[in-house]
Amino acid sequence: MRFRNAVVAVVLGSAGLSAWAAGGPDLGPGLFGMGAGEGGGGRHQHGDGSGQHRGHHGHDRGQGGMSPERMESRIDHMAERLIKSVDGTPEQQEKIGALAKSAAQDLSELRKQSRDLRRQGLELLKAPAIDRAAIEALRGQQMAVADSLSRRMAAALGDAAEVLTPEQRARLAEHMQSRHGKRG
Repeated sequence: MRFRNAVVAVVLGSAGLSAWAAGGPDLGPGLFGMGAGEGGGGRHQHGDGSGQHRGHHGHDRGQGGMSPERMESRIDHMAERLIKSVDGTPEQQEKIGALAKSAAQDLSELRKQSRDLRRQGLELLKAPAIDRAAIEALRGQQMAVADSLSRRMAAALGDAAEVLTPEQRARLAEHMQSRHGKRG
């Protein structure tokens, strides 16, 4: 499991990955806006009401995580580190970087959908009468988005793993295991 998490973090680099680091995942349970990663951890609203937030490192970012430029830079850096750790080639680095950027873009769109659904949940909560059918329909939509996020991450993992040789994957797993101790 740690190998999978490590590759996902490296391959996806940012948006559901850096997006996680920059503000938490936009998945349920979060019907009314308090999903995982919510609750203010490291987020600060600017006094100007711009909707911009600062991450825990003080970088400006919009509602969807870090800026696209910073995300791309971070993905490139993570792909480089991954490839160096397994004695990979520049071609492998380029392929993994491209896969990660594509996945980050897709995940960013899914995170936007998730945020929109949470806003709808808040509106349902504020309504004078509770509409249980609407709440259930919204829950179903949120689960579908969460499933899409999970599927896209799994596809990115498989795509990136295919770029590496079996020996490189084994080396990466050993590196991650030693880095994180012999736990689980």
